[in-house]
Amino acid sequence: MYYYLYDTFLSDSKYQKTLHRIENRLVDLGIDGKIGRLSMLMNVEKLLNEEIKRGAKTIIAVGNDSTIDKIINVAAAEKITVGIIPIGENNKIAEILGIPPMDLACDTLSRRRVKKIDLLKINSRYYVMNLKMDADKNVEVICEDKYKVKLTAKKGEIYIYNLADKEYIKNSFKFKKDVENFFNPQDKMFDIIIKPTDSGLTDSLLKIFKKKHACAATLIRGKKIKINSKKIVSAICDNNNIVKTPLDIEITPQILKIIVGKNRKF
Repeated sequence: MYYYLYDTFLSDSKYQKTLHRIENRLVDLGIDGKIGRLSMLMNVEKLLNEEIKRGAKTIIAVGNDSTIDKIINVAAAEKITVGIIPIGENNKIAEILGIPPMDLACDTLSRRRVKKIDLLKINSRYYVMNLKMDADKNVEVICEDKYKVKLTAKKGEIYIYNLADKEYIKNSFKFKKDVENFFNPQDKMFDIIIKPTDSGLTDSLLKIFKKKHACAATLIRGKKIKINSKKIVSAICDNNNIVKTPLDIEITPQILKIIVGKNRKF
């Protein structure tokens, strides 16, 4: 049984025609189901667990990346399948998965091309895409409980990717290695980018020595890391959630079943 979870922002009248088209298309395809609508005071996990007990096997997030974030922990724990009907802005997850927007997504759902993907587990909670944070020399990354990685510059940024747009990353960072075999949400590893943003050199010295490589990013892979800092540092997970150091991060292999499109980016 399909259960369609509408996010709170869809109560705006400007989305009603879009939702009507979606609902009609789902009926045409024979994959319509029960609809639930989120509200600000609703306990989402309790709602989903009740629907799963009633027989829901597939939860469809109708909304954006934030909607998916609200259901991902229940979906992973209960081993149910997740689908997406992207509406509005901030739909990077759907884009990477190859899910077209609005009523066009219904046809992708009906084909039910399901893949198992890894998730990031950060301090006991699951995330689909990434973590990013500002860092300095007081921040250390402990990899596999074996070795430490620290910034050599005064300031920098740390990124951890699971589900990612590889082309965007290739255009956003300068690496000293080929990244073709990186950024795959099915390879049972996550990818860590450590990028210096302040080399400590003055602008004049940078020009003299042409230190363009001063901002080259380090790229490594891992299954389990810890991020510690002398002072508490905040990080953003999946562009939506704030977490703070210390951080325990590990990959949970192929725990999420999710419907994808033929044009997915992995």
